[in-house]
Amino acid sequence: MARVGGWRERLSVLTVSVGGLERDLVKLVLKFFKTMMLMTVPAKYRPREGHEIGHILDLIRSCLLPSSSDIEPQRSSMVKLRPMTDLLVNGINFKSGNPDDILNIKLNKGVVEIPPIKIQRNSESLLRNLIAYEQCDGHCTHQLTSYAVFLDCLINTKTDAAVIIGEGIVVPELRTDDMYLLFNRLYNDTIPNNFQYSYSEVTDRINKYCNPWKRYLNVLSRDYFGNPWAVIAFVNGIVTLLLAMLQLYFGLSPPVRK
Repeated sequence: MARVGGWRERLSVLTVSVGGLERDLVKLVLKFFKTMMLMTVPAKYRPREGHEIGHILDLIRSCLLPSSSDIEPQRSSMVKLRPMTDLLVNGINFKSGNPDDILNIKLNKGVVEIPPIKIQRNSESLLRNLIAYEQCDGHCTHQLTSYAVFLDCLINTKTDAAVIIGEGIVVPELRTDDMYLLFNRLYNDTIPNNFQYSYSEVTDRINKYCNPWKRYLNVLSRDYFGNPWAVIAFVNGIVTLLLAMLQLYFGLSPPVRK
């Protein structure tokens, strides 16, 4: 993909003056595309050292990239991550993260923080173009592709979609069914052989945090202690069992002779 250097200078004729104040072309572009952006807050361009914006799609991608440069992508042909409802049963919780840093997904004490994302009718075409750009430009990391893979793993069913909406992580302007299908078909046939998965560390930590004992306790709590009457019945059953055992013990024990 050809890169157009010095795009600001070449298109400087498009900057306008409103009230005597000149608006930068970057701000104008972001204002024009604000209804298409995935962020729930106004997008901000954070210049990166050694990187020159080549075109509008590159600008939009740069606004979405995480502020932290500590992420170390790892080459991966397959990503193993359980769907959201399964992770909840295994003791993993979710909450909405920092809306200014949309790709910054973190795990903190069993809680996965995912910044909110706004999904509307044109979101699929935007994400597809961003993913395609990452595949075509050899200098790009695969962070948008990794993000699509991560969310696709989490949103595996309509129930997963309903849960992630309920947590405020996805702010949809689509029906739940449409959003679920969007993530499941987003990156079909677009994963390159040299795919660098940006969420390898957080995915490994999530998988290691899953505890089978927590799963059993959560199932027990959900199925048997979902309401106060179930708790009362359980306690009553334990007391009855203890009394029956005591009665059996004293019934089988020989009388004490004086």
